Amino acid sequence: FTPSKFTFYAALFNLGAIVGAFAGSSVMARIGRTRALALSACPHIIAWLGTAFSSDPLFLTLFRLLTGFSVGMGTAISPVYIGEIATPSLRGPLGAVNQLSLTFGIFAVNVVGSYGTVVQVSRHTFCDWRQLAFVGMALAAVLSMMLCAPESPRWLAQKGRVPAARRAV
Repeated sequence: FTPSKFTFYAALFNLGAIVGAFAGSSVMARIGRTRALALSACPHIIAWLGTAFSSDPLFLTLFRLLTGFSVGMGTAISPVYIGEIATPSLRGPLGAVNQLSLTFGIFAVNVVGSYGTVVQVSRHTFCDWRQLAFVGMALAAVLSMMLCAPESPRWLAQKGRVPAARRAV
């Protein structure tokens, strides 16, 4: 990668996130909030696993897009789920915690990438992106635990599953 290609590579994440946000909105309307969040773990895990084992610039680029797509899905679905399951007094704080978690995650990746997973190559220090990809993959796997969370009562009611919606409240 040249410096200009690194810039392009970094920006691909955002492009994938835009597409993923639209896809996430559509998917959560069809299959529900919890299953959509759990489903977003699949492209995350595939992308991080591919990133950890690939050296080909084309594949790394595609995995970067896929990672952005997954994050876009999650950032579209999470606030909706929080808004639909939280009581009015908790909606604001939980929404803020959601955003704070994203911000803290970005900060943590930068710290770990800069100081925790470094390698020396000919007097230059680099992030060991393969190790960092394994960390990303493990954290993405946590999303699959959303299958254990209750579905949004609003989504259940919209789908005509009123008894299930009442139980979810």
